[in-house]
Amino acid sequence: MKREEKSKLIVLNNKCNFTLDKYELYLKKLNDIFNQTDCLKKNKVVFCPSSCYLAISNKTNLILGSQDVSVYECGPYTGEIASSQLKSLGVEYTIVGHQERRIYNKETNYYINKKIKQLLKEGIIPILCIGEYEKKDINIVVEEIKKELVDLFANINSSDIGKVIIAYEPYWLIGSSSILKIEDIDYIMGEIRKTMPNNILIYGGGICCENIKDLEKSKYIQGYILGGMSLEVDKLYKFLQEV
Repeated sequence: MKREEKSKLIVLNNKCNFTLDKYELYLKKLNDIFNQTDCLKKNKVVFCPSSCYLAISNKTNLILGSQDVSVYECGPYTGEIASSQLKSLGVEYTIVGHQERRIYNKETNYYINKKIKQLLKEGIIPILCIGEYEKKDINIVVEEIKKELVDLFANINSSDIGKVIIAYEPYWLIGSSSILKIEDIDYIMGEIRKTMPNNILIYGGGICCENIKDLEKSKYIQGYILGGMSLEVDKLYKFLQEV
């Protein structure tokens, strides 16, 4: 497969970080770098701050995303945020199925599937995270992912399935500065492509300025989901120059 030169989708996942004063300084610095670079002309950047900051986040330079959504519609669900509420705030993308929520919040494929349906109902694009929890043989990884995708897309219209962005993110590499070998990434993502021919595929886990040039050699990576790097504006700026 010949790699096509197209714009990348860059997802900035702030996770649970920043108090308000620090967030305001961070947001100003983040906007400054996008005013200094033509990255937004070349790539699509989705910014996913902590939910408590969604209403005060700049929507001019960056596309607004959220880190989660409720399985419920508006109603008596204390602490939840419905997809219609996210829509009213200008949210266009939402991360679902992140390994940290699977581990710490005990989220199952059943509930992730319900969240995808809630988002699609409101016209919000789900960013579905999949990937192995620990290092495994890549053939086992592929087999597990394919089985998981069946559950995650259960009872979703075929016309809607292609709208979902699939983020392959090996959990055991999150927070490190190591990535899988490019040939292994391409094998796994190539197998995902066979199953999901119409979906945008992005990669996360261990991404840093030192390995972006290697990642850019991939045949299948159409973008990146960044966690820790999204918090460090200077490193992020350098990274975006390489994409």
